[in-house]
Amino acid sequence: MVNPAAMKLQHHGRLYPETRKPCLIPLWHLWETMMRKILKKTLKDMNTLNKNLDLRRRWKNQSLQIIYLWLRKKKILKLITQPLLLLKKPPFQKKRKCLR
Repeated sequence: MVNPAAMKLQHHGRLYPETRKPCLIPLWHLWETMMRKILKKTLKDMNTLNKNLDLRRRWKNQSLQIIYLWLRKKKILKLITQPLLLLKKPPFQKKRKCLR
């Protein structure tokens, strides 16, 4: 079964011209937008976690760090990084057994 999130990410990922392999660097922007979408959904939970942090005031420099830590605590991070890891290697390459 194909991971739909991976398919969506594959569309956004750009290819290096010489190797034709997807590169993860341009995906950072997409990663950030995904994080922000998740943050919007989970803002209520986060406010209970970090009552001392004024998220709106410190949005730019701390938001991603806070989200990352929060996701790691909730173990959602694995679900997001999995499609990114799938992008690293092209799907058509199969492991070849060495014949000796």
